[in-house]
Amino acid sequence: MAKYWVANNPNSEINDAQAQKIAADAASAIVDLTDSTTGSASNTCNDNTADTKDDLASIIAKVNGILAALRTHGIIAE
Repeated sequence: MAKYWVANNPNSEINDAQAQKIAADAASAIVDLTDSTTGSASNTCNDNTADTKDDLASIIAKVNGILAALRTHGIIAE
């Protein structure tokens, strides 16, 4: 039976059936969010209604950063 490593980590050995499921899940790629808020991304979300666009832009930037990291490490499809 074939064995595989997840993200080149020998401590995360999986079998063929698990690898096929990961590949199938990764094949349905998660796309980046599109930021059309015209807000400015930052590291802070507040309760000021006037800053809602900036807060959304910040969340979108963080999610897209997470997605990029997952793709870089082969956890999700490109």
